[in-house]
Amino acid sequence: RHIENQTGATVSLRGQQSGFIKFTNNKESEEPLHIRVEHKKEDIVVEAQRLALNLVQTIEDDFKEFSKYESQKFSYIPTTSTIPAPSLRPPPPRFPSSTVQPGVTT
Repeated sequence: RHIENQTGATVSLRGQQSGFIKFTNNKESEEPLHIRVEHKKEDIVVEAQRLALNLVQTIEDDFKEFSKYESQKFSYIPTTSTIPAPSLRPPPPRFPSSTVQPGVTT
């Protein structure tokens, strides 16, 4: 709404995932998500477009910074010295309880 208040232009999100439902077919447009700027004066549209592009750039920069922080937060990879070596000995054999086991006397 800031751009609308500053310029008097009508600004809205349109396209996929915008939440804007077209009255002609009661669906969202299949176009990619975009910002629609409307005004009868071209200079107003140009100014609103400049503000919208600035807003998109700010959001993109903030998201990159957030993503960088999140990737650092969850990118711990232990070194091989902190991981215990797997046991190379095979497990002992398992015998059914009804059979005679070697070395066991009753």
